[in-house]
Amino acid sequence: MGTALIVEDHPDQAEMVARMLRLRDYEPIIAENGEKGLELARKYAPDVVLLDLMLPDINGFDVCRRLRSERATMLTPVVMLTALNDATSRVHGFRVGANAYVTKPYGMEQLFDA
Repeated sequence: MGTALIVEDHPDQAEMVARMLRLRDYEPIIAENGEKGLELARKYAPDVVLLDLMLPDINGFDVCRRLRSERATMLTPVVMLTALNDATSRVHGFRVGANAYVTKPYGMEQLFDA
């Protein structure tokens, strides 16, 4: 069983993603903001990080940048999950180190294809 860190400030959205992950035998860990996400990424070394971009403290782009700058998390796959559907945000996401960029709304197939 793998672990997946969900960094999402909306509890209903985080729980929906967690349910999808459990169906694929992932153990979800939920962080409600960027700082908590960074803390939990260091603590648990998840197999993947599912990262919202619009967070209450620091944005997902900065979280991704910081994950990439730390030895313990620099190779952890990061999937950005966001409502931002513009090309500029998508390009910026990949520039800061995202492995995939999935726009909301999405289904289980889109999430796992990423």
